[in-house]
Amino acid sequence: MKLVTKHVHITILGLLIGMGLVGCDKKVQEGAETAAHDHDGHDHDHAAEEAEMQEVASSDSKLLVSYFALKDALVATDVEAATAAAKELAENSDNIIKSSAEAVASVSDVEAQRIAFESVSKEVYKYVKAQGSNIDVYKQYCPMAFNNTGAFWLSDKEEVLNPYFGDKMLKCGKVEEVIASK
Repeated sequence: MKLVTKHVHITILGLLIGMGLVGCDKKVQEGAETAAHDHDGHDHDHAAEEAEMQEVASSDSKLLVSYFALKDALVATDVEAATAAAKELAENSDNIIKSSAEAVASVSDVEAQRIAFESVSKEVYKYVKAQGSNIDVYKQYCPMAFNNTGAFWLSDKEEVLNPYFGDKMLKCGKVEEVIASK
């Protein structure tokens, strides 16, 4: 299961980067046409703009791939994989997401990781709502999490696999929102 999940995430990352590169190629061509028709005497650095856009798209992809790996590790109740994914997420993010991910990585108990994961999910949700994503993202909710107070998480799949309960209540939850790709 872990190997399949890793291959799925690698495949998704490859697709996201590939989609970014296709978009980048189109933008480079458009930039070249604009530069050819630019008679206002200004010097434009389209290559630098393109590199910056690709870097942003790549960092967004890394952030989501790391987040989904963390979620999948919690679904599998795998403390070590959750710690590694949380560390990777911290490396691929900044500010509040980074500190929330570091909180997950700093504990060695899966229940404590799940509690800290709720904060990570809230911050990544805000990020995806503000920045968008190259893939559809599913906001999923379990009303029974944390003694029936409820909690949500994000997924790259519509199928509900609950990171707050793992195999105890794997399918508990529902899709609340689909954040469509940009």
